[in-house]
Amino acid sequence: MDFTNKVILLTGTSSGIGLATTKLLLSHSAHVFGVDLHPPTDTVLLSYLSSPPSDQPSHPSSDQPSHPSPTSQKGNGRFHFHPADLSLPSSPAEIIAKCIEVFGGRIDVLLNIAGVMDSFASVGSVSEAELGKVMAVNLMAPIRLMGEAVKVMLGQGGKEVEGEVKGKEGGGGKGGVIVNVASRAASTGATAGVGYTGSKAGL
Repeated sequence: MDFTNKVILLTGTSSGIGLATTKLLLSHSAHVFGVDLHPPTDTVLLSYLSSPPSDQPSHPSSDQPSHPSPTSQKGNGRFHFHPADLSLPSSPAEIIAKCIEVFGGRIDVLLNIAGVMDSFASVGSVSEAELGKVMAVNLMAPIRLMGEAVKVMLGQGGKEVEGEVKGKEGGGGKGGVIVNVASRAASTGATAGVGYTGSKAGL
C-alpha cells in the first residue's frame, strides 16, 4: 500500500503501538498528524520536528483537571505533533480542525490507537471516576473523532457504504479510511479490568 503524501491523523503517537505506527508511516513518506497527551521523546520522531515539543501537559487530577497547551509543534512538513486530552468532549473537533489547518484541508486516514488502562478493577469494585475516564478516552473519543472525520472525508468525494467511507466511482473522489485499534481483551473473558475490556469491546 502506498502512503506517499497521504494525510494520516493518528492518536497515541508518543508511545507503544501509536509510536511504532507513526514511525512506520513516516518511513513510507506519509504526512502524520500525531496526537497524544504528552509530547514524544523518541529520537526518531523528534528528528521530524522543526522545534522541540512545548511543555508537557500534566496528568489530569481528580480535583484539578489539567489541560494540554494549545500550542502544537509543526514538523518539517511531514509530522506535526498536537497535544490533546482525549477525555475532554471538546478535543475531537479541535483535533480535526487543527489537522485540516496544518495539512491543507484533507484527511485520508484516521487511526484511533490511543488508549488508557484501568486498575484491573472488577465489575463490583470499579469506581465511577475510573470507569468514566477509561470510557471517555478509549470509546467516546474515537466515536467523536470518527463523527468529525467522516464529514471531512465525505467532502473529499467519499460516500458511506456499509459503515465505510469510499471514493465515488468515476468521480475522482478519494474518500477516506478509518481504523480503530481494539484489543484481544474485547473478546476474552476475565474477572477484572471491566473498564478497559468494556471500552475495547465497544470500539
